[in-house]
Amino acid sequence: MPMAPWIIIDYSSLSWLLFRVFTYDTHSAKPGL
Repeated sequence: MPMAPWIIIDYSSLSWLLFRVFTYDTHSAKPGL
């Protein structure tokens, strides 16, 4: 099933994007961090 690896990659990319957005939001809210 070629869909399995694609889903895993999608989840990884989505997780990275979410982490990046969360980090950016936190950084913006707390520039003194």
